[in-house]
Amino acid sequence: MNDLHDDVFAISPDIRYVAAAQGQQLVMRSRPDLQNASSGNSDLYEELLVNPTLLTLATRRGNIDCGGLRYLIVAYGHFEMLVIPTSGGHVGVGFELDANPTGYLHTIFSVMTNHGQPAV
Repeated sequence: MNDLHDDVFAISPDIRYVAAAQGQQLVMRSRPDLQNASSGNSDLYEELLVNPTLLTLATRRGNIDCGGLRYLIVAYGHFEMLVIPTSGGHVGVGFELDANPTGYLHTIFSVMTNHGQPAV
């Protein structure tokens, strides 16, 4: 049986990175031989500190009068990061620059639900 990471990677070769965080528990994986890959330490801090903070801020704002938060996209210089909140954490999916992360949202949401990590 495939895990969440395998199933998300299977969606498209434009997906370069997948992370699933539940509180302080984190599983992250990158495609091999990536160009312009960030360091493992950088990815770790992004998933444990940056993405949860961004989600907290955007969720609080979204809950005021925007109907909540469904996802964030952070556009870095070498890739784009889709960050989707879950009930206990988040799922992060890194994309190649020429990909359109929003075009993969429904498929990623379905994979997350199939693995018991639906988006909130």
